[in-house]
Amino acid sequence: MLADFEMAMMMIFLVIMVVFGGTEMVVMVSTDFSVQSEAQAIAMSEGKYGGYTVPEQASVEAYIDTYCASDESNPLNPNHAAVGVSAAGSPVAYGTEVTSALAVPFQFWQIGKYLPGTEILLTGRGKSISSYIPGVTPDVAYASP
Repeated sequence: MLADFEMAMMMIFLVIMVVFGGTEMVVMVSTDFSVQSEAQAIAMSEGKYGGYTVPEQASVEAYIDTYCASDESNPLNPNHAAVGVSAAGSPVAYGTEVTSALAVPFQFWQIGKYLPGTEILLTGRGKSISSYIPGVTPDVAYASP
């Protein structure tokens, strides 16, 4: 009789762990898709203007601030986020491949406020081809991340 009770409790525990693990996986994958989408948007902007522009930098900073503040009870540190671009500071020639990378912090089960070191970086990468033609593409200010 006691063995049946222990088996039932173990099964309930396993079901609860599978539900929590599945929920966390869905949250992490959807966050990863969001980061990947933003990284591709950075690369597309680089391709359009031939480099990393000031308006795109403002857009990325707004994304990072919004993402890091999305959990009011445990906001993430936006200083842990990182942006990397291949065409920083000035435009590149037409047909040149441009790349971007965006890394944002992610905490499993929000236990980061209790256990340090549980924060990982989710990284998204994007690629595009520069379509910048001097004199044809509108003038914009270029930036470095």
